Amino acid sequence: MKKLILALGVAMFMCVLAWLASPYWMMYQLKQAYENNQPEKISAYIDYHAVKESLKPQMNARWFGADLNQGERPSWRHLVGEYIGEPITNAILDRVVTPKTMILLLQGKQFSQSLAHSQADASSTVMQANMSHTASDSAPTESSNELQYHAGYQDLNHFVIHVVHLQGADTQFIFTRDGWNWKMTDIDLGLAKVQQAS
Repeated sequence: MKKLILALGVAMFMCVLAWLASPYWMMYQLKQAYENNQPEKISAYIDYHAVKESLKPQMNARWFGADLNQGERPSWRHLVGEYIGEPITNAILDRVVTPKTMILLLQGKQFSQSLAHSQADASSTVMQANMSHTASDSAPTESSNELQYHAGYQDLNHFVIHVVHLQGADTQFIFTRDGWNWKMTDIDLGLAKVQQAS
């Protein structure tokens, strides 16, 4: 009986350990996917609808002048955004929220840079070149020299990958637990912090 209780205790401990370690396994899988140019595997970790919804207010604030900290500014850009901003934002996000864009953001690119990349050549060759550049350990890269990565639990059901660029960009990728699996559901581009600093 004691051996059975011990075995059950060990099994339970291992299950809890694996449950807590699951986001770090997810990070490893993401790294392998973009190093091997496997966008379909990257997509498996992204809830595109939720990510777009998290980006909408940030993009509207940036493009149409709504203040994320102090409410809306009464400007012509706000008036444009109030009437036609949502369909414009929806159309742009539908086009640019892709596995490639997520890779660029995780590499430390700002969202405007990712937009430029998505509007240029969207071929897998370009994607492969970007990923190979990031994966290289022999040559100094922007990631190794100018980026800081922090990852950890926000709470038991949310895990955050925080990419801090030494020149000011600050992006957080929030993943939400789905049982043993994780999905990217939110991206915080740090626009509120930029507005506070300015």
